Amino acid sequence: MAFVRQTYAKFWFPGILVSESIERQVDSRDIEVLEVPDRAYGFYFYDVVEGSDEVLTFTSDELNRSGMYFLGGTVRNLAEVERDFPDNHWLIGNMRDKEWPNVIQTYTSSILHCQPFLDGDVVLEPSAVVTA
Repeated sequence: MAFVRQTYAKFWFPGILVSESIERQVDSRDIEVLEVPDRAYGFYFYDVVEGSDEVLTFTSDELNRSGMYFLGGTVRNLAEVERDFPDNHWLIGNMRDKEWPNVIQTYTSSILHCQPFLDGDVVLEPSAVVTA
């Protein structure tokens, strides 16, 4: 069985209740040439190993996942969220219960949209990427 490694980018968009995503195979992890779909608030890269023969087909889970690249936004710690959004019990509770040290507030919609901001994540200026 011959194996091939493919690289993908997973792009994330705000949804009504949960974030939505699409995946695209890419030639490299170079953010300067990556075409980011309009309305995406961020993306990450990962690899997949695939192989097949006459009997079996194999596809791995995500491998070598990068941190999340957020397109703009404001990183906030728990104290800032409690100060700025004291009535957002859901977000405050998630930060405490899931031990998120920081979240990032993104600006892709008019509603408050926050995601965990973890080690390895990066905030990019939206102008740093090509939008498609």
